[in-house]
Amino acid sequence: IKIILKSLLVNKKIKTLDISRNKIMNAGAIAIAEAIASLPLLEGLNVEKSYIGCEGAVALAKAYENHPSLLELRIDDNDILFVGVQAFLNAKISKMQKHIEVGKPSDKASTKSYFETISFNHVGIGYEGAVKISPQLSSYNTLKSVDLSGNFLGSAGANLILKSLMSQASLTYLDLRKNNIEADCGKAIADLLVANNQLATLHLQENRLEDKGVQLLCEGLKANKTLTNLSIDSNQMGSIGAKEIAQVLYANETLNFLSINSNNIEDGGIKSLATSLAYNTKLAHFSVSHINITCYGYLSLALATLIKKPFSRYSEYEEFYKKRKVIGGQTPSNYTERILRVTEKESLKTLPNLDLRYCKLIPQDGCIIGKLLTDTYSPTSLNLENNELGDLGAEELKLGVGSSKNLKVLILTKNNIGDKGCMSLCEGLATNSSIRILSLATNSITPAGAHAIAKVVFSHPTMITLSIRENIIQNEGQKLLMQALQKNSVLTMLDIGANKMDDASLPDIKDMLSANRTLLKLYLDKNKYTFDSVNSFVDELKSSRAGLHIDVAKSAMTPKDEISVTEVEKGETRLKIAFQCRPKSRKLTDTAGGSMHTLEALTRNYFTPVTQTHLT
Repeated sequence: IKIILKSLLVNKKIKTLDISRNKIMNAGAIAIAEAIASLPLLEGLNVEKSYIGCEGAVALAKAYENHPSLLELRIDDNDILFVGVQAFLNAKISKMQKHIEVGKPSDKASTKSYFETISFNHVGIGYEGAVKISPQLSSYNTLKSVDLSGNFLGSAGANLILKSLMSQASLTYLDLRKNNIEADCGKAIADLLVANNQLATLHLQENRLEDKGVQLLCEGLKANKTLTNLSIDSNQMGSIGAKEIAQVLYANETLNFLSINSNNIEDGGIKSLATSLAYNTKLAHFSVSHINITCYGYLSLALATLIKKPFSRYSEYEEFYKKRKVIGGQTPSNYTERILRVTEKESLKTLPNLDLRYCKLIPQDGCIIGKLLTDTYSPTSLNLENNELGDLGAEELKLGVGSSKNLKVLILTKNNIGDKGCMSLCEGLATNSSIRILSLATNSITPAGAHAIAKVVFSHPTMITLSIRENIIQNEGQKLLMQALQKNSVLTMLDIGANKMDDASLPDIKDMLSANRTLLKLYLDKNKYTFDSVNSFVDELKSSRAGLHIDVAKSAMTPKDEISVTEVEKGETRLKIAFQCRPKSRKLTDTAGGSMHTLEALTRNYFTPVTQTHLT
């Protein structure tokens, strides 16, 4: 670090210095503190995650206090403890006073924001530190943002901090996540919400408020008229706490974002939330994941949120679910991992985004989702990535996909769908006229399934993006797709990477690109192309397809050629290619017969004809 600083001091015009995420430690921090005095124009210094302790922090605080132009110093994620925090708070107060006394009016306005923010996250303050720094926090009178996350304050320490912030009338942002705060701190949080008429954002994730703490928090929310963003994820809250939040949402007119992910909420709590959300007209973003409710519970919650009619469709879906709950001898169960993120506007009459990734959905759940797609209020975007729907689940979706007039995005990545399920889904897509983005990546689709997809590609009027990467379509399936694309004038992006295609497929791709002028992005990476074939392929594209992006990265090269083309663009008069070297220690021989390391050999032997190269 001393060597680097010595070279930096030659340039007196440096305004920002970022040395974060290095093992600077105390010795390096002291060296930096000494060096920055010689950088008169320095305005920002970042030493986050740099293994700095108390000694280094004190040195940096002193240098920060004495530097005339340095306003922003970021030192989060270091073990500076309360000693370092105290030193910085004192330095900041002193520096603020100097600017007030000697600064020009224009200077005061431009630097004011730096003195309105306190950020010491993950620095090990603890309860003892809270005792020491809470009086200093009280001495500020212009604080707008405080971030003390990840400091193991505990309830006692958090109580002290919250009490010291009661006098901060301008506070708008407070982050106390990851502080081991328990239920008995709920009263102090509620008191702050009542006393403060400016607070807009409150982060309390990953604490232990439980139902009792949330109940106390909700008492403050009922009186608060300014909070717009509240996050209480991972707080061991159950259905009792969810019902208290539901009571708040009935009348609350300010909350815009609410996140209650990873709690112990069950169907009872969700039903209460669904009812209150149907009456709430202000909440625009609601996130609830990793909780113990059933599939139809999520769908009814989504519908109640959007159509503003509590349970008008809930009973219909519940009854439908019960009738169809045994299919193929299996019974759907409660799943512990489900995601629903709803973005809603008051005037909107459709569900914009239904996100059910990583929900452990099984084929029998497809009937509920398929039923939802046939509804007037069906979603415009449906993400089912990483579930276990299989061929049967895809077949259940067929009718819904075919009849939906709203669905624009359908993600079925990694669902163990084979040719049978793919064919069923394509039958539904044949009558669909709204889909724009479709992903069937990471499934088990072979050339037979690719044939069905090719028929959709040939005639679909709106699909612009298609991903079927990481399947087994091989050369045969790829040939069918290329033939369909020759007649397609809509699709702009196709991803068929990792499909076990080899050099024999490149002529078909070349013919397609000659006929199709609409496709702008084509991903062929992780296939079995040799370097010579790719090089020839690229040379021809350079003159024939301006503006085309092709990715053939990490294709299986011959042992002799340890490179792969990662990007091809013809946007200007030159071709841009990035090459990725294989991580092998074997040396190559240059044209003169000498020996050199792989990177140098690659640049000298293979790519000197290229006008511009970028090596990674």
